[in-house]
Amino acid sequence: MYNTDTYRTILSFDTSSLPDDAIITDVSLKIYRKSSTGNISALKGDIKSGVFGASSALEQIDYQASPSISAGFQMSVPSLNNGYTTIQLPSSLWGYMNRTGKTQFRLSSSGPADF
Repeated sequence: MYNTDTYRTILSFDTSSLPDDAIITDVSLKIYRKSSTGNISALKGDIKSGVFGASSALEQIDYQASPSISAGFQMSVPSLNNGYTTIQLPSSLWGYMNRTGKTQFRLSSSGPADF
């Protein structure tokens, strides 16, 4: 992540292996921090059932594409380099897990970033 408006992070998961009749009881997301410069207090996340852009290849337009749910969750930033934070996603988002392809999350700073 480089700027609160210009660059965000897109995480892509192939969730097609979920059976059509599976009952989702928990969805967790673990964010790993390699290193950090500056200060980001928290992250917010959009979810897309499918892909943000026209194809599964990451493109610049993906960062402005409409999500299925905007700011569906918020999470803290890992406090240490080489550390991680885990969040259980709210059950209101479970229905957006795409059982026939990809599910993507777009992370951005939830407040002013100090880089």
